Amino acid sequence: RYSLLVDEVLTIGDRVAVRGKLYGSAKASDQVYMYQPAGVSSDRIDRIVDDEEDPDVKILYLRNLRSKTQLAKYDVISNVAPMKRKTKRSLVENPYLVGLMMARNEHEGEKLFDDILKHQVESSIFLLPMHIRGNYKEEDGKLSLGADSQLAFPTLHNNDVKDEDTMLPLFTDWSALERWQDLFVGGEKPKTLEVRLNDAIG
Repeated sequence: RYSLLVDEVLTIGDRVAVRGKLYGSAKASDQVYMYQPAGVSSDRIDRIVDDEEDPDVKILYLRNLRSKTQLAKYDVISNVAPMKRKTKRSLVENPYLVGLMMARNEHEGEKLFDDILKHQVESSIFLLPMHIRGNYKEEDGKLSLGADSQLAFPTLHNNDVKDEDTMLPLFTDWSALERWQDLFVGGEKPKTLEVRLNDAIG
């Protein structure tokens, strides 16, 4: 998994390319997806060139990138395909949001970046982990709880801030959730709810 937040769209010779910090490892011929406020399109990487000043910054040439108007600053390029909701078993993915979050430290406070990030946070679907105690049945992705069953949601608290409220962690995808090992009791994956931000805080 990798992403690049577009910092600049360049014309180099007779080619158009994008420049930005790459989070992860990419290679030529990879299929990638361009996430923009207006929608998603796909392409393949033609060539990757290291930036002369910063080794973490790359210049990407895409096979079908012909015009500087096709991409813009703050667009995200990722090898993670967009989430499809055609089946009940489709996995939750948020590559646009993840790409923005990875570059947040560098761009927070820039109005357009903040606006795009805010919209993605408000419109994305997240994973809310939970553990179930007692009897329950699961069928077609739906849970039926028994009379003695209880739901438990993990919470976080910042010990350095005395008056801070308890926080409910949300995850952008299963890859992010699996990195929080405390959730996997006895090696068993927690159950999850798919929620939007307003559902979680409502």
